[in-house]
Amino acid sequence: MKANAPTRIAVDSSSIAAVGFSAGAHTLEVQFHRGPTYRYFHVPYQVFAAFLAAPSKGRFFNSYIRPRFVCQRV
Repeated sequence: MKANAPTRIAVDSSSIAAVGFSAGAHTLEVQFHRGPTYRYFHVPYQVFAAFLAAPSKGRFFNSYIRPRFVCQRV
C-alpha cells in the first residue's frame, strides 16, 4: 500500500473486502474480493459513513458510488 493511501478496514460483503477513506483528500478506496482496488475522488465523508452503515455494501456501492465518482485503479 502506498504511503498516502488510507488505512482500509474489512467490511461484511460478498463482493467488497475492505474500504478506506482519507478525510483530507476526500478519497475512498474500495478493495474487492475478486479484482483490483479502486480509488474514488471527491467523495464526501457522509457518503463514506453511509457506505459503512449500509446493510448491503455492494448495492450501496453500485447505486451511490460507482456511477457518481471518478476513479482510478490502484
